[in-house]
Amino acid sequence: MRADRISIRSLDETHARRVKAALKYLGIFCAISGTTWLLFFGRDTNQVLFTANALTLVAGVAAYQLTRLGYTRLASYILFSLVLVVLGLFCLLLDIPSAVAPRISHCYYLVIALCSYWVYEYENKWLRYGISAFALLLFIIFSSSNFALETTYRIPEDARVIGAWTNGFFATFILCAIFYIMQSDAVLRMQYSAEINDALYKQQFELFYQPQVDSASRILGAEVLLRWHHPQKGLTSPMQFIPMAEMVGLMVPLGYWALTQACQQLAKWKGTAFESLHLSVNVSAQQFNEPDFVEQVKKIVKSHRIDFSKLDLELTESIVIQNTEQVIAKMHALRELGIGISLDDFGTGYSSLSYLKSLPLNQLKIDRSFVKEILANELDAKIANHIIHLAKDLGHCVVAEGVETQAQRDFLFNNGCELYQGYLFSKPLPLAEFEQYVQSRQSLV
Repeated sequence: MRADRISIRSLDETHARRVKAALKYLGIFCAISGTTWLLFFGRDTNQVLFTANALTLVAGVAAYQLTRLGYTRLASYILFSLVLVVLGLFCLLLDIPSAVAPRISHCYYLVIALCSYWVYEYENKWLRYGISAFALLLFIIFSSSNFALETTYRIPEDARVIGAWTNGFFATFILCAIFYIMQSDAVLRMQYSAEINDALYKQQFELFYQPQVDSASRILGAEVLLRWHHPQKGLTSPMQFIPMAEMVGLMVPLGYWALTQACQQLAKWKGTAFESLHLSVNVSAQQFNEPDFVEQVKKIVKSHRIDFSKLDLELTESIVIQNTEQVIAKMHALRELGIGISLDDFGTGYSSLSYLKSLPLNQLKIDRSFVKEILANELDAKIANHIIHLAKDLGHCVVAEGVETQAQRDFLFNNGCELYQGYLFSKPLPLAEFEQYVQSRQSLV
């Protein structure tokens, strides 16, 4: 049960699209604003004023172009940093409060604070909260005092009055727009949370089974993958709902549901032609980090009276590098029960021999990204070959995922890999079709 290699930092595609659109619009606004004020003060020779307006124009153009080219993060860095500098110049040297017109530039610090808090929702906390806190601090300073640097230059009061009304309107408009977007994001999350809870209650989820085959073409087991029979969207891929389930905190009940269903199926296979099969169940970081995870797994397996060795749990590298001592302790407890542990997507994360040799694994899985180009890309071929030999040196079994052609299978076999999973053998199948597939293959072997 996995999101097919979805990272939690890129899980909300709707959020990503909205961020890109917002950065483009903010870029356009800054470019128009900078150009307008450059033209308005065209005859003014003050270098600070020219620099501030020119930087606003540059920030807007850079943010728009970089976002359009896909460099969203870089665009946000440049936009926020340059706008902070511009606002500092205005508040300290140009936009000095008077009896005729108040200081207004500092209101954009609220825009920066709220916008960065929203844009960096899935970034590091120091980035998300740091920029927002810094912008809010500057807003408080400039809104609570007449603090400014001594300067002989003053923007004409009639221009400052126009600027106060104009900037006040646009700052308020942008804040309202961001509030609206954040509210719609929250509503969307609540809707997804309600839908997923409802789907669990109404049994709309189903496990699909993708066979794992050895070098003699025997089916040894399968990896279970979650599918959702959505009442409106039909059969829905985990790429569309697992990220949202992680975000709204429903991966734990969803994960235990999948584990329970897999154990229930293993129990049903006892005494049948499928009794020798094992099942691999993916475990999310949220589920694995539950304090009573091992006890819950033990309870579920025992309640179905199945052999612990028939169950494999697949962990990603992102799990095992967090709180390593606690992770290893849990893994040892699971291995002592007889449950197999597989390191999924090996090579795509932060692989390190120092932690790999200390993990009580029995299986490594070569990620499909390496297998896909294994015949065309010499580097991918070398990586796959090294993973195979590394696994064997450590006494682990190795499984290649995403095997789609006979040539890929032959290359892997010739380099020592003896377990395969992919469309060359079968796509993920619902239970009835999987059992039929197993029976048909058994008759051929």
